[in-house]
Amino acid sequence: MRRLRREMQIIFQDPFASLNPGMTVGQIIGEPISFHGLAKGTALNERVADLLRTVGLQPGTRSFTRMSFRASSGSALALHGRSRASPS
Repeated sequence: MRRLRREMQIIFQDPFASLNPGMTVGQIIGEPISFHGLAKGTALNERVADLLRTVGLQPGTRSFTRMSFRASSGSALALHGRSRASPS
């Protein structure tokens, strides 16, 4: 069953309600990769950065929290790697 879980995923209707507000984007994305033993350390960080780029976000957004994205309301603020938590 564990191997099958790598091929399945849950898609929540309200992502803001389903994401842990205490975790960063990088932790949320990296958790299943780490859990399944697919990468760790530097390789995990690179994989998270690649996935963020795939969806059009800069790797620097990995340090954002859920509230950082909510505050930007999906605006260009998030896409340019800026948030209240980490001003640039």
